[in-house]
Amino acid sequence: MAYTISARKTYIRIHVMDVVTVELARHFSQEARQWGIDHNLSRFLFDMRTVPNVDTTLPNYLFAYEEMAQLKLSRVARSAILVSPDDQSHQFVETVTRNAGYNVRMFTDEAAAVAWLEA
Repeated sequence: MAYTISARKTYIRIHVMDVVTVELARHFSQEARQWGIDHNLSRFLFDMRTVPNVDTTLPNYLFAYEEMAQLKLSRVARSAILVSPDDQSHQFVETVTRNAGYNVRMFTDEAAAVAWLEA
């Protein structure tokens, strides 16, 4: 499986275990949204520490500005993207999703990500 999803007390955790593409992001984002609805949670931790984003800028841009709205992803939800300190491949995604009006922030430290989600 390319990812797992589980509910914590205050947030939904999505652990991605395969290289990130827009197609994969579409799947786990939609499933995470449903988990959030089912568990009445609007905080998400996307753990991508072991996988790079391999899509180019245009698909990532279109995902942030078009597909996220089509998937009905909440702009008020809080999403932390947890990445490896040496992985720069997720930075563009953070930038365009924030510019599209979503509350997304990238972290390299899990404790800091969880603290931000729970703040």
